[in-house]
Amino acid sequence: MTNLTIARLSATARRVPDGPDPAPRIAAMLANLAADRLDAALVGVDLPAGEWLVRRLDVTVPLDLSAVDGELERQWAGHVLAALRAALADGGAVHYATDLDALVDVLAGCATRVFDRSWAWGSLGLTGADPAADPARAALTALDRHPHLALAALGRVADRTGWPALHRLFGARDWPPVADLVCRAHTGAATDWRTPGSPTGDGAADRARAVVRGSALAGAVRRSRLRVDAATARAWAVLVVADAEPGALARHAADGVLARVADLLTDPAGPVARHPGTDRSTSLDRSPARDHGPATDHSPVDRHDPAGDGAAVRAGSSQDRETWTSPDAAGSTGDRGVPDGSGPTDRMTSPVTHPPAGVPGNGPEWTDARPRPDGPTRNPDAPAGPEPADRDGAPTVWAGLLFLLGTATAAGVPAVLLDDPALTTRPLPWVLHALGRLLVPAAADDPAVLALAGLSGPAGAPDGYPAGRSILADQPPADPREQAALRAHAHRWAEATATRLHPGPRADIDPGTGADPGADPGAAPDPGSLPEKAARPPADPMPVDAARLVREVAARPGVIVADRGWTEVRLALDGVDVDVRRAGLDVDPGWVPWLGTVVVFRYV
Repeated sequence: MTNLTIARLSATARRVPDGPDPAPRIAAMLANLAADRLDAALVGVDLPAGEWLVRRLDVTVPLDLSAVDGELERQWAGHVLAALRAALADGGAVHYATDLDALVDVLAGCATRVFDRSWAWGSLGLTGADPAADPARAALTALDRHPHLALAALGRVADRTGWPALHRLFGARDWPPVADLVCRAHTGAATDWRTPGSPTGDGAADRARAVVRGSALAGAVRRSRLRVDAATARAWAVLVVADAEPGALARHAADGVLARVADLLTDPAGPVARHPGTDRSTSLDRSPARDHGPATDHSPVDRHDPAGDGAAVRAGSSQDRETWTSPDAAGSTGDRGVPDGSGPTDRMTSPVTHPPAGVPGNGPEWTDARPRPDGPTRNPDAPAGPEPADRDGAPTVWAGLLFLLGTATAAGVPAVLLDDPALTTRPLPWVLHALGRLLVPAAADDPAVLALAGLSGPAGAPDGYPAGRSILADQPPADPREQAALRAHAHRWAEATATRLHPGPRADIDPGTGADPGADPGAAPDPGSLPEKAARPPADPMPVDAARLVREVAARPGVIVADRGWTEVRLALDGVDVDVRRAGLDVDPGWVPWLGTVVVFRYV
């Protein structure tokens, strides 16, 4: 479907000498043209998805006023549509495939003081009348329109222009408001990040180093070599923590990790990070400073008409985004399961001995296997899925794993994970990644498992984004206490999912842990408000029916299309599951703040 929005539509008609005044008739036809005829002419028009904006379109339309009005209106609409097609084809339009693309264009334009598309920004309501008068204020206004996209937009602009350009835009005055926007988007409330927390021992320092290594944004900041005041450094630290570990942002503002991150961002002696798929380092070496490295151009079509008022066309509803295919990440946590260091024979206790028909694997296991040198690790028993050559996304046979986001709140995720004393030293993405591999027997680099941990990203992006995958390689193997805690949380999540799919009295689960199908999966519940069962790790092994049910739900081929701040799960239309639909598990989760991304499901 294509929607056409016109800011102002006017017509000028020549009057025949001594003839009747055509103005009333022309005005009536113009109203019908706007109300109905243009919509009818647009039926069947196939444009790439997104916003198409034309600043001005002048159309000469020969009309025989002796004809009936309906026929004249159809002719008029045809002429307008032909002129619009010509404008889109010859570069007389600006195209934004997504809201994020538009936001990136605003920030990049304001940062580089290039305002030739400011009319388009105003047409979308992103900025005021004159962004050039106060670029920082215009950029903040645009970020405030889409706060959940702010971090992703800053990352893209840093790739394109370098961090110094962004610092020149915001400076010491406006970085704190940017950090406030990001905090509200990821925590749902104002967070006191301005007051440094109290770092406690080596734990906070180690966690801070892991955060810096796990953030692509940190690399851009550190390469800039900028010397800034403490308040600005802490504002940057907010962005870096939200980039690497969004679910723990509020926690790290209080426990001193954020303050340690601020120190590392301006400390030349900080940690060196090698991100998968890149040979760059986020450490400060003694080579000449660089504003930015080679960047993937995420900019919208750089085309505009220099005069006029403005029209916008919104095409389609699907997202056209760059994607990445999971690489063979050095130092991966292995072929299946979270390694405990004891070798591939140390299996997780589970009563599931034989999988149901059509469901791969026989339950999670702890292994110390490493990725094979000839390519990514794979589960040989996994069902057949899309070919890896699919250039529109990263294929997986566990696409249904993301349905579990619909039961995250009922399972206490992420609150109970952050509060578990056995896991306090572990980054939340590492914990979520481990839980994904306990819930399904997937490879460490499976796109669905990475997406569940918030570690998905496009191929070829600067610095091997997402740098957060280094969190997995940098972490030591899980010890027995951590393994037990992870099993308990996986059990709880599986039970919450089973309860949602098959509600009703059950002997092995408190019905109070169920949740309404319309509940927001992005909301992080107060641990004190959770039912007692949800807040207490179960002592017994995962029940057979819950473990099997999760694998049945998750085992479906699909494609993960991911970018900064966006995760799209594409599934086959003929694979719609009535039970999943009835339980509301394939309702779009939308913005999930503790993952730092929007998640949507698309049946194609």
